[in-house]
Amino acid sequence: MSRENVSVTLIRGLRAGACAALAALSLLASPVRAQVSEGVAERLMRDSGLWEQLADVGPHLRQGFEDVARKPPPEMGPDGPLAMRRLAAATDDAFGPLSLRLAVRRELSERLAPAQLPALQAWLGSPLGRKVTAMEVAKSAERGEEATFMQAGERQLAAASPERRALLQAFVEVSRNAEAASGAILNLMIALQTGMARAMGRTDVPPLQVMRQQMEPQRQKMQQEMAPITLSLAADMYASLPDAELRSYLAFQSSEAGRHLTEAVIRAQDAAVAQAAEELGRLVAPR
Repeated sequence: MSRENVSVTLIRGLRAGACAALAALSLLASPVRAQVSEGVAERLMRDSGLWEQLADVGPHLRQGFEDVARKPPPEMGPDGPLAMRRLAAATDDAFGPLSLRLAVRRELSERLAPAQLPALQAWLGSPLGRKVTAMEVAKSAERGEEATFMQAGERQLAAASPERRALLQAFVEVSRNAEAASGAILNLMIALQTGMARAMGRTDVPPLQVMRQQMEPQRQKMQQEMAPITLSLAADMYASLPDAELRSYLAFQSSEAGRHLTEAVIRAQDAAVAQAAEELGRLVAPR
């Protein structure tokens, strides 16, 4: 499966954590183990919509694999469609809602600062916080081809004022959406390769961390390529949000707490997707 096909498949599912979850939590830049209970982390995930949105990652990923199986690129060869269908079937287990939720909950409980809870609750309970959460949950649950959503976003960008476009650009930059998605995609690519290699009995497979370091230049290039994609997706997601409200949301994300939050969500996503992707590779590897 080419990198481009993987990126198109994952971005919409992963934006549930990378983009929509940015209203979810407030965290310290330097995590300390077990700062809050997992129950507190789960409550915030539920209040923010992140708990629901994580259930959409697997179905979006499965749909992407099925779409590729129906219209495989020539370079995949004759066995490509079958491989994509096997991947699609395995996503139900590897990227199941419960496993993703528990992995993210565990990571967030280690990073959530108790002192930030009052401000966090104030944002989630505010009219704008509730409005944004409902919008993100509904949008991330929509089904359809990624190209359709990107085209809708591109139309929004074409009709946007310079001020609106600048707001959206600032939004995707401060939320680091392209960085989060490219990191998750890289984890998926590496884990699939290593999982299948190990399942076939190979003993010369480098550790995942070593492979990530070796592929860092590729991740940086991927992040640059995905920047316009994440901009189009944000334009589509927040099309009905007025400039003033988008500006307020951007102000929250640009704050110290919001930036800490972005770092923690990216780390939590990275860990959860890496774990799920490794399991996916194990499930589809030849026996």
